Amino acid sequence: MTAPAIADKPTGASRILHTSDWHLGVTCRGESRAADHDALIEEIVSIAQAARPDLVVHTGDLFDGARPGYDDMIRALLAVRRLSEVAPIVVICGNHDSEGLLRVLGEAVGDPGAEGWDPHGPCAQRIRFLPKPCLPEAGAVATYTVEGGPDIRLGCLPFVHANRLIVGFDELGDANATYAEKIRLLAAEISRSVLDGFDHTSQVAVWASHLHVEGARLSSERQIHVSGAYAADTAHLNAAYGYLAFGHIHRPQDLPGGRGRYAGSILEVDFGEEAEDKVVVLADLKPATYPTITPIALTAGRRLLRPHGTLAEIAQRAGTIGDAICEVTVDPDPAAPNELDMSSLATAVREALPNATVVGVIDARRPADITLDETNESADEETLSTAFRSYLTSHGAGVVGSADPERVASLFDELLGAVELGQDPTVTEDLELAALNIASGPGGSV
Repeated sequence: MTAPAIADKPTGASRILHTSDWHLGVTCRGESRAADHDALIEEIVSIAQAARPDLVVHTGDLFDGARPGYDDMIRALLAVRRLSEVAPIVVICGNHDSEGLLRVLGEAVGDPGAEGWDPHGPCAQRIRFLPKPCLPEAGAVATYTVEGGPDIRLGCLPFVHANRLIVGFDELGDANATYAEKIRLLAAEISRSVLDGFDHTSQVAVWASHLHVEGARLSSERQIHVSGAYAADTAHLNAAYGYLAFGHIHRPQDLPGGRGRYAGSILEVDFGEEAEDKVVVLADLKPATYPTITPIALTAGRRLLRPHGTLAEIAQRAGTIGDAICEVTVDPDPAAPNELDMSSLATAVREALPNATVVGVIDARRPADITLDETNESADEETLSTAFRSYLTSHGAGVVGSADPERVASLFDELLGAVELGQDPTVTEDLELAALNIASGPGGSV
C-alpha cells in the first residue's frame, strides 16, 4: 500500500497516533468483516510508518465481543506487534472487550504486573494492554521518553462499568456517590499522579479513556441524551492535558471544548454509520501550547450503503455502489407492475448489483399503512425511540411483515432501556412463556 502524504512532525514536538474501536470480529447481517479489517490494518500500519509517531494509543474496543475467535486474536496481536515496531503502543479496555482476554494478551507480551510499577519512570514496554480501571501504582500512569521532543506523561482510564465502579473504588469517596461523581474522583486520582512533578517546559500530558462524554454525538447525527449519572465531562480534566484521546463513540469528532478527539471506529460497524468518513488521528504536542490535531482519512475496506429506488434505478447505480455491503430498499415503479415476489425480488437485486454484497432487501413497493403512538415523545427532541418509530412508519410492511408494529416499537424501547441501565432485558413474551411452562408442571407441555 502506498504511504499517505503526511507532514513531518514539527521540531520540538511529540507525536501521538490515536486509533480506536476496531471491533475485530464484527459482522454485518452475518457478513464477515475480516477482509475489511485486514485492509484497514494494513492502511493504519502504513500511516504509522509514514507519520512516525512517538506513541500509539488505542482507546478501546479492540474486539467486538468478549470471546473473539482465534483468527481475530491473532489478527489483533499481529497488528499490535507491527505498530509496536514503529512506536510504543498502549491498548486500553473498552466495553466490548474482555478484561480477562486483554490481561492474557498483556501477559503474553511481557507487560509488568502492579508490583514495582513506577508511573514516573521511563516505560520500557513497547506493548501495554490495560485491561481494567486501576490506580496509578497499578499501571494507570506511564511516562514515555521522546527523542527530540517532550516526554509524554500518559494517564489511562479504560471503560468503567457502573457496578464495578460502585463496588471497586469505594476508598475514593462516598459509596453512595453517582457514577459520574466516582468517575471524576478516579480521574482526579490518576491525574494527580500524572501531574506529580510534571515539568511544563519539558513534558506533555495525555489522557486516554473509553467513556461517553457529555455532548458527544451519535453516528445518527443525533445528540446522545443520557442522565448526568452516566456521562463524563471533559471540563473536569486538568487543563494541563495537551490532548484528550477518547474511544467509545463511533462517529469521529472533536470533543466538546476542542481539547481532543473521539477517533471513532475504523469501519462502519452498522448501517447507522453509513457514509461516515473514518479516520485515525495525529496529535502533535509541544509544552504549554495547543496541540496540532490532524485526522487522517481511512479509505480501505468495503463501505456500508442503503441504496433505495426502483429496481431499474438501483441497477443504474451499480458502478458507484461497487463492492459495498448493502441493504437495498426497492421503491414502487409506476412503469412496471409488482410482479416479483420477495424471493424473486432479492435475486433481482443481487443480479442488479453484481459486485456488491447484499445483506438485506426491503420491499417498499407495497408499503403498509402503519400508525404508531408517538404522543409521549417531546416534539423538539428526537431520540432513538422516535427515530426507530419513524423508520417503521416509513418502511411499513417491508420491515414488520405480519407482526404488530406497535409491539415491535415497544419491544425496541424495552431492549434499549435495559441496555442503557446495563441490565439483562426482560421481555414480556419470555415471562409469559415461562409462566406457561411452570403451569404445565415438570415434564408437561403447553
